[in-house]
Amino acid sequence: MLIGIDESGDFSSERSSFYVSVFIRPKFQTEIEWLFNKWEKTIPKEFRDSGGEVKGYLLNEEQLTNFVEQVMFNQKTNIRYSCFGISTSKKNLEAAQFQKDLNIQQIKDAIIGYKNQGGEFVKTSNIYGNLLGWWQKLHLTNVIKIKLLGQIICDSLNFAIGWSAANDFDKELRCLQFKLDKCFIDNDTKQIFWKDVLRSQIWHYSVAKGGILDIAEWTEKHPFNTTFVGHDAEHAILKPEFSKRIGFYDSKRTFEVRVADIVASIMNRYINKEELSELFGIIRKLHSIEKPYILIEYSKKHPIVPSPYPPFEKG
Repeated sequence: MLIGIDESGDFSSERSSFYVSVFIRPKFQTEIEWLFNKWEKTIPKEFRDSGGEVKGYLLNEEQLTNFVEQVMFNQKTNIRYSCFGISTSKKNLEAAQFQKDLNIQQIKDAIIGYKNQGGEFVKTSNIYGNLLGWWQKLHLTNVIKIKLLGQIICDSLNFAIGWSAANDFDKELRCLQFKLDKCFIDNDTKQIFWKDVLRSQIWHYSVAKGGILDIAEWTEKHPFNTTFVGHDAEHAILKPEFSKRIGFYDSKRTFEVRVADIVASIMNRYINKEELSELFGIIRKLHSIEKPYILIEYSKKHPIVPSPYPPFEKG
């Protein structure tokens, strides 16, 4: 399963901004890329950005309708999408600050704990010291983006598992890959930091929201389990291989990300500008759940789950 993810909106106003993930089966990857490239070639340069890339926010209704009909609803493609939105309202910004402060304290506790262990753990302590510096400098709008991105990754993983299992193509999950558009997480160091934050989000998702979907009929030899699932003393855990399957890509060279961009733009223009109502009514049939999109509102409630960092004895 190939999952392309992109955003739409500025994440800086009370209007909703969005992350969209699109689900592409490996079996149809070549066909979908060919159909998408064929459609892109019909778009004149005046509807492209300064780098020549087709962007959904620049397209007219006819061009977007052709995209939906020729790519999304083509009988050979079998694409689905998921959409999460949020506004940078005062309430969400306050919740982001609360979450940021909580994470800072958790990281500080982890730094002290690792340092007190001595030996090779001192190096780990230094790594988390660098993570702390990055997280402290992060703007609240980017904290919101990180939280929303982590949420759509977790939900997209569960949908990919459920969709494939229900339709008997779950062995394709061995090819699972998340392709994210490059954004403010734009270098290797930031990506290492972000993946540690994502690890914390998956931990929270697993404890507070039921965790990663478990298919009772799958044995330990199922391709998803052998590739991605390990066990500690008490729980099933995701192997490091899962993290390796999540990467940031140049959208110009990654059609899965560009498909997500077009879908995200349709959602944004319908919800924020009341445009494309007919097109929205068509594409919503491909959403991962019955609702055509999910709008998130965060709160300042203290999480009911423990810190994702290892507990250390004091003294």
